[in-house]
Amino acid sequence: MAGAGPVGLRLAGELRLAGVATTVLERTTERGPFTRGLGVHARTVEVLAMRGAADIPLERGRKMPQWHWGML
Repeated sequence: MAGAGPVGLRLAGELRLAGVATTVLERTTERGPFTRGLGVHARTVEVLAMRGAADIPLERGRKMPQWHWGML
C-alpha cells in the first residue's frame, strides 16, 4: 500500500481491523501546507461515523451553506 492520505490511512485501518498486517508508505518527508481533504462530503461523514470518528471533523470543520468545486 502506498500513501498516508485520507484514503490510504482509512484502507490501512480497515485492513488492520480485518487482521491484515499493513505498511503505510509516504513519499513526502514533511507535512504539506494544505489539507489533502479540502471538503468532507456526507458519505465521508457516514463512513467515519461507522468507526466512531466523525466527531472531530464535524466539531472543528468550517460548515459551508453551499459549495461547488468552481468556487476555489
